[in-house]
Amino acid sequence: MTRDSHGNCHRYDNTWAIQQIEEGHFSLLSRKPHSHADRKGQSKHGRTLPRVITLGGDHTITLPLLRSVNRAYGPVTVIHFDSHL
Repeated sequence: MTRDSHGNCHRYDNTWAIQQIEEGHFSLLSRKPHSHADRKGQSKHGRTLPRVITLGGDHTITLPLLRSVNRAYGPVTVIHFDSHL
């Protein structure tokens, strides 16, 4: 449970949060890039998309970001660095 600025309790919905992360990231990928926007790209639709690098956060963020990238580009390869020994 969390409390808003008015002191009201709300349940935290992880499913909703993951969906919001995916949709927000996909909206960034769907924007017209600042450079090479008219060139053919590697997206599913042959367009050039913005380049987005994501660093940090807990592991919960990884799944919705990969889903978003898959929607834009199709299957991808991931290089994952984790600081745990």
